[in-house]
Amino acid sequence: MRKSVKQKVKLLLVAASFILALSFTISLQILFEEHKQSGGPLGQRGSLQSLRSNRNVKQQSLNEFTKKSSNKDKGTVRYSQRYQTNEDKRKATKKLLDEKLLQRKEQQSIQDQRNNLQERWLAFQNPEDISNYHENGIRFGYRLMRERKRRYPKILYFLHIHKSAGSTFCRQAYLNRISANYKRNCNVQSDQRCCGHNDTVEAQREYANTTYYDLVASEQEMYDSMAPDSYDYIVSLRDSKRRYYSHWNHLLIVAQQNRQHELKQLEKPDGHRYPLSESAFKSMQEPDQGRNGDDNIQAPKEDLVHWNYTVRDYNGTIYPVGNFTKWYQGQPDNYNVRMICGVRCNHVPKYQLSRDLFRYALQRLAKFAHIIFVEDMEASFARFARVYGWQYNVATAHHGQHLNSTDLTKTLKTGSINWDPYMSVLDDSLYEFAQRKYAGAGHTELMEIIDADEFANRADLEEYFEQGPKRGCSNECCGPCSKW
Repeated sequence: MRKSVKQKVKLLLVAASFILALSFTISLQILFEEHKQSGGPLGQRGSLQSLRSNRNVKQQSLNEFTKKSSNKDKGTVRYSQRYQTNEDKRKATKKLLDEKLLQRKEQQSIQDQRNNLQERWLAFQNPEDISNYHENGIRFGYRLMRERKRRYPKILYFLHIHKSAGSTFCRQAYLNRISANYKRNCNVQSDQRCCGHNDTVEAQREYANTTYYDLVASEQEMYDSMAPDSYDYIVSLRDSKRRYYSHWNHLLIVAQQNRQHELKQLEKPDGHRYPLSESAFKSMQEPDQGRNGDDNIQAPKEDLVHWNYTVRDYNGTIYPVGNFTKWYQGQPDNYNVRMICGVRCNHVPKYQLSRDLFRYALQRLAKFAHIIFVEDMEASFARFARVYGWQYNVATAHHGQHLNSTDLTKTLKTGSINWDPYMSVLDDSLYEFAQRKYAGAGHTELMEIIDADEFANRADLEEYFEQGPKRGCSNECCGPCSKW
């Protein structure tokens, strides 16, 4: 009984407390209203509506700030301030994520285009175009590159034969702002052939119709397919013997430069000092050259100075430079003919280029639009430059590494070159054929020359075709190939 009374008392007290609190709140509200109407201090600072008004002002300022920020980054705006329901928030979140994903894809696409744009366009356009590129960004440059008109009706195709002013030609193209792949010395494929990565006429034409380059180069044997309707073929030729000698001389210079970096040398019992790399040539020496049965002290049999110079290819294989005679004996014969003949002559054994293959190379040369001669560089290059509107600087056109004819004459007089005429007999005839074409011989006349073998060294040609195969070479170098 007492418990029930106590519970009732507690309930009454709670109810009374609630009524008092409610009354106090109402009274306080009335007091605030009176002071607000009278302009009192509570009306300025203390009323609930004043507090709410201040909060609304802050909220309005915050909304204006977030609205400005949302123009730059919508993710900084609070969803509670922008959306009424969770469904609205979910949709807005998904939309924002999709926009950011699309933006990242666009940025990646632009980045993928950047290397091609800079390589194919930026370095080879007019200065005002470059200025626009920097001002308006990559998209302007890419659009302009697509809309740029090709400089010539056909692509200039330059066959780059080693040590025949090929780098000089590419440098002249750069000075004349011709669009080309200068990072690869004007080559467009990693295998240094051209074009389209396929030996078909269709691939050649498709590449010509889609490339941004005005000039392409091939530093390896040509593809068998040619497309004269899409390309103007150009080649720079050099006297065959001089070209071989210049190639060897270039390797010798490289070897001398490498030798300067040989920090450690071995002194052998014979009193000579040999670089460590010579140990790679032990298998090339006679077994009885070692002393006391020690193979590590073997020395070259002859041409000691030359054998000390070595070159290393991209695969890390070390080659001895040797003297010129030893070096060219490990080279393919008639290199100019093989380059123009193309892949059909690539692996033909040394001294076994047939008459048909030789005529095939001449027929291909007859399709060339322009021929430049290293021995007559100034006049022959000037003729080419006039046709294509190039500015020609004689001072920069001469290749700095071309061997001086006086040096070759001195070497010939010393008797250190024991030249095999089979190495260049076809090249010599091809050079004569090129000179006749350069002099203005028409297509019909050139074909008659090919059919009749009307060359100054005709007897040497016949001897080569008859006796060359009897030497029994099994590959293009007739044994291990020297560095080339």
